[in-house]
Amino acid sequence: MLLFWIFNFVWKDIDSALGDFNLEISQKAELFKAIVTIIPVISGALIGLLGAVVGNVYLHKLNSKSSRLLEKRSKLELLVTECFEIDIWVKKQNAYYFQGKEYVLEQPPLSKIKALTAMYFEELEYNVLTLSSAFIEYECFLKEAKLLKTKSDTNKIPLEHLERIDEYSNPLSLETDKLINAAKTLMSKLTAP
Repeated sequence: MLLFWIFNFVWKDIDSALGDFNLEISQKAELFKAIVTIIPVISGALIGLLGAVVGNVYLHKLNSKSSRLLEKRSKLELLVTECFEIDIWVKKQNAYYFQGKEYVLEQPPLSKIKALTAMYFEELEYNVLTLSSAFIEYECFLKEAKLLKTKSDTNKIPLEHLERIDEYSNPLSLETDKLINAAKTLMSKLTAP
């Protein structure tokens, strides 16, 4: 249908343009054959050009979506790595508060976890909030231990306080595991086709 319309349009223009040159019918027919053979080439070129433009736009959209997805997966891996850093942080804090080892000033892993969640993973916000609560309670427990140690005559932490460590460390571990499991679920959604 489209080719028929193009043919009629082109033929009328050519016929009227050639009418001024006083060409014979055989010459017009030959010229018409040449033009008819060129029409598919021109049509193909236009289709190819249109395909290239549309293809590039579509490819750009696919690549940008893919790169955003890769970045989000990378940040989720970093968040989970920081979750595992909590155990190391707890051991360092325990060594300082309970055994009197040297204090190592460093950023707690919860800070990075909060930042990554705020920037990339709103869906994990509740898990991070509960982890943060358990983290703060554990920090308070440690600081209370240090305070009891300085107030004690023997410069030791009272045994009753040390026996309560599981009340604070278990919720911290539990909330860390919950966040890791939520991150695993999110990762499976990010990697699903």
